Amino acid sequence: MRVLIVEDEASLRMLFSELVAERGHEVIAVPDAESALIAFERDDPPLIISDWQMSGMTGVDLCRLIRARPHGGEPFILLVTGRDKMSDLEAALNAGADDFVVKPTTPNAFRMRVAIAERSITQRQSKRRADTALIASEQRFAAVFRKSPAAISLIRAEDFVFLDVNDAFCKFFGAARENVVGYDARSLTPMLDPDFIGTVGAMPVGGALVATLRRPDDSPVEMLLAVEVVELSGRLCWLATMIDVTERERLRSQLLLADRMASVGTLAAGVAHEINNPLAYVIANLEFVASELARTPKNAARDTMIEALEEAQQGGERVKAIVRDLKTFSRTDSDEIAAVDLQAVIESAINLVKNEIRHRARLERDYAEIPKVRGHAGRLGQVFVNLLANAAQAITEGDAGKNLISVRTGVDQDGMVFVTIADTGCGIPPENVARVFDPFFTTKPVGEGTGLGLSICHALVMSFGGHIVVDSEVGLGSIFLVTLPAAGVEAARVKGVAPTKSASGARRGRILVIDDEVMIVRSLLRVLHHDHDVDTVTSAREGLERLESGQSYDLILCDLMMPDMTGMDLHAELRARHRALLDRIVFLTGGAFTQRAKQFLETAETPWIEKPVDMRALRELIQKRLDAKNLASTS
Repeated sequence: MRVLIVEDEASLRMLFSELVAERGHEVIAVPDAESALIAFERDDPPLIISDWQMSGMTGVDLCRLIRARPHGGEPFILLVTGRDKMSDLEAALNAGADDFVVKPTTPNAFRMRVAIAERSITQRQSKRRADTALIASEQRFAAVFRKSPAAISLIRAEDFVFLDVNDAFCKFFGAARENVVGYDARSLTPMLDPDFIGTVGAMPVGGALVATLRRPDDSPVEMLLAVEVVELSGRLCWLATMIDVTERERLRSQLLLADRMASVGTLAAGVAHEINNPLAYVIANLEFVASELARTPKNAARDTMIEALEEAQQGGERVKAIVRDLKTFSRTDSDEIAAVDLQAVIESAINLVKNEIRHRARLERDYAEIPKVRGHAGRLGQVFVNLLANAAQAITEGDAGKNLISVRTGVDQDGMVFVTIADTGCGIPPENVARVFDPFFTTKPVGEGTGLGLSICHALVMSFGGHIVVDSEVGLGSIFLVTLPAAGVEAARVKGVAPTKSASGARRGRILVIDDEVMIVRSLLRVLHHDHDVDTVTSAREGLERLESGQSYDLILCDLMMPDMTGMDLHAELRARHRALLDRIVFLTGGAFTQRAKQFLETAETPWIEKPVDMRALRELIQKRLDAKNLASTS
């Protein structure tokens, strides 16, 4: 290191310089205090060895002047003096000297004092580096603490007093730092509820919770709160960090809702299959009994029975429609965007909320001729169920005759298809109209609404390239307008069959019915045996055996989903070994609820009819197939 030696006597200056140099230091030697001040400013030596008594300025004066400089507290000053009185030595120390050597001195004594100075300088430099690092660390911490996007506060545990808060905390609560620090956290009510403060106090170390707080404008916000215990000056404190997770919670809720909707769709498909199978033979048997009664002589008892059967048939058709509408609303068969019959979707939605509407308002429909729209039937069903349910819930129960919900469709001047759903309900206050599509915004009581319904409607409509807006007036009602782009010239994929009546006369055919539901087999046998020769089996494997035994059939009515061997498996066997029979198969399905079944119906060219079977459509299809076969055999 550099050592500054100040000595007016040349011989001593040389001796001190040699003794210091032999310890490996760089020596700067000057004869007076004035030169020493210049060298100190220029070279910044860590060690200064100065004589006390010199011509002009003394060594003690030099100490005072150095210590008065901005960085004058850093060097170690060793005074060399012939004075040994205690008062003189105290004066030297008070002036800023760190140590002294009394003349006359020996080289060894001088060396020992220099060694002491070296140790002290090393310790000072280490401490100075540690202090500098600590200051830098505190500055970094202060910068991170102040500018962190999370709202951070330091609270004294014993009395809930804020010791410090950062900028994000002040911004969130709308309070200046000086109005928070030093105050009891519980005094921030209603910004922080007292019960909430108690909950924080009871949290375990390292614990976290999501709580709903309110901003100064009373808007709710979901905050993730984490608390750590720290000790400052022997006192326990809480370091509380709050992060706005409103968006995360919204996405989580939407994900949970989507998961529930997917589960509902899967459940609906399974339920539809289980309902449609027994419903198929109920409806078929009712039709059979009705047709048999129609052959008997007319009398009062017969007419009463026919009337009762017709009512039962209507009930069966109603159950059939309910199952179909439920599948439309919550189907998970595909996310494919296609051309959708919007009027059919709206009718399905109306059927699902009909009971909600009937006790509150009259329902009016005003349907114009509209093209199909670009979208997804299930998702659009969800939109209109939500809008219709909201319209009904805006009207008080008990006076349905005086209230109205109207549904109108049309095409606007830009070629967009529109749907308006208007109600004469309570209306929406002006300050809430702009927020009705915001996630989690709801005016319903706690526990009755999630605030996601209209938000999801908005997201779905926008995803199809459409728009949804609302116009409302308190006391008069609301009008929701949904606009969607037309699907264009491409028609939606047609599933199933919609046969037309044959132009030729009826022809008797030979039919094989394959279904594991014995009741369905029997009901189809009853309905068809008057017009055709019908064989029945209750497993696909037995059906395959009959076909491979050489028995010939004009038509094969086969259930799609069966245990052991499915209709799809039978189709694969015939494709491999008897391809000529493939065009004679018509599948019957109560609902394709497995991924394999869905894909099969999407890709296979084989026609299929949904259960419960429309007997008129089935008879027409059979006759059409028989006519086509007869035409092929005679050509």
